[in-house]
Amino acid sequence: MTVDGEPPNVSSQERPPREHGANHALAGLLALAAAGLAVFGVAYLLTRHMPDPLLQVEPGLESLGASLEKVTLTVWTPLPTADQVDALASRAVQNLGLLPDPASPAALAPGAGSERRAFRLPDEGGTVTLTLHRVSPAALSVVMELPAPASRWWEWRSRLVRAIGDDDAEAVRAYTVLQFSGEGRWLWSSRRSVAASVLHSLDARLVEGADDDSLYSLTAYTPRLRQRLLVAGRPVNTAVALHWDATRGRTVLWLGSPVINIEY
Repeated sequence: MTVDGEPPNVSSQERPPREHGANHALAGLLALAAAGLAVFGVAYLLTRHMPDPLLQVEPGLESLGASLEKVTLTVWTPLPTADQVDALASRAVQNLGLLPDPASPAALAPGAGSERRAFRLPDEGGTVTLTLHRVSPAALSVVMELPAPASRWWEWRSRLVRAIGDDDAEAVRAYTVLQFSGEGRWLWSSRRSVAASVLHSLDARLVEGADDDSLYSLTAYTPRLRQRLLVAGRPVNTAVALHWDATRGRTVLWLGSPVINIEY
């Protein structure tokens, strides 16, 4: 194989020092990516029977220096009449056992648009945010934001589905988005191998992807996740996106199911 245009028979000793440095940096980056892939594989074996397949991704990302920042849970439910909004909101807060946050009004009344209210988690402390959106005259979405460490977020998702759907949980569509971030740009430089490792750990096959200067995103399908959406006639239920945040000096990674339904 040629390197920087050199013929194949040029030895490494004859290459200039600068090229040695570049090759060492590339080798280090590839070794780091390979180590990350190995960790994803070990995590896959150790966490295959966890309550949610998305949990298998966390150990691999943490080994690469990425930490979980936030979990966003969204449920969408049919809303036959507008006067059900306040009753549904009150029922959700009560069923979730959330406590009013002194810094935010206790009432949660979205009216015709959207309302955002903060509540305290009864067992963990910290603040959880609920946002109600009128998606359409006949639909309502409730967004629950859990701050890190967001332990047992999959249980909060189940509770939120039950709280909103009541006895008709089948009518509720649930979305999960995990937001990770890692310091520096190296995670962004390895974005393709990182994203591929995430999909591999979920037994997901690629459906489509996009790559530009600041955003890399993939959508995929895995039989291990029950919920799915049809996009251009093809089933999807897994999405990965990486973004280089120059302001923070960090690479942000979102993992969503069935899609990433938040702005990024």
